Amino acid sequence: KGNVLAKTGSLPNNGVHALSGYVRCKGGKMIAFSILFNKSRKGRWDIRRVEEKIVLAVYRYGEEAAGLARRIK
Repeated sequence: KGNVLAKTGSLPNNGVHALSGYVRCKGGKMIAFSILFNKSRKGRWDIRRVEEKIVLAVYRYGEEAAGLARRIK
């Protein structure tokens, strides 16, 4: 709580859902993210649960993943 600043968006009749924003990771670094679902057959609450899991993973491992990406370049 308090580490995510994000905005939702949807076109529910088309199965389009989105969540984009920023996460302040455990180590303090701010990371931008965008999660998009297109033509999803899942309900809004199922999609929210998946989005929450993804954002939590970014919070926990985002800085580590960003560091790996920099070393690969």
